[in-house]
Amino acid sequence: MSHFLLLTITLGLVLVLQACQEDRTFGAPPSADRPAITVSQALEPTSLNRTVAIRGTVKRVCQEEGCWMVITDGSSQLRISFVDGSFTVPLDAAGTVLVEGIVTEELLDAESARAVASSLGRSESDVRAIVGDRRVPLMVASGVTFVETP
Repeated sequence: MSHFLLLTITLGLVLVLQACQEDRTFGAPPSADRPAITVSQALEPTSLNRTVAIRGTVKRVCQEEGCWMVITDGSSQLRISFVDGSFTVPLDAAGTVLVEGIVTEELLDAESARAVASSLGRSESDVRAIVGDRRVPLMVASGVTFVETP
């Protein structure tokens, strides 16, 4: 009986550790054939309107549904939504991600631009100072893989 119990506990621990080491992917897994670029590189004009893979660190996540997140490379940040709302990420998402999708520059009215600026963590005075339409870089991602979590 004690050997059976020990074997069961050991097998359970192995399965738990294996599950913890697996990548967490939401949506379609990013293509292994596409080299990852930084957030700063994704914001360059040559990266706009084409499918790119970006490696970055999660800075913020929508705290209502996990329907968007902001990633950063330390010098630039980008707000990311998900194709047709087909998936969400956990509200407590953190760590390094690999995201694949299309970065565009959207023309937003002042109210929408203020909402994006707020989600990016801009100061309240910066958000209030937005008047008129603004061009804002956004990404619509087809998939997110958490490659390193704290």
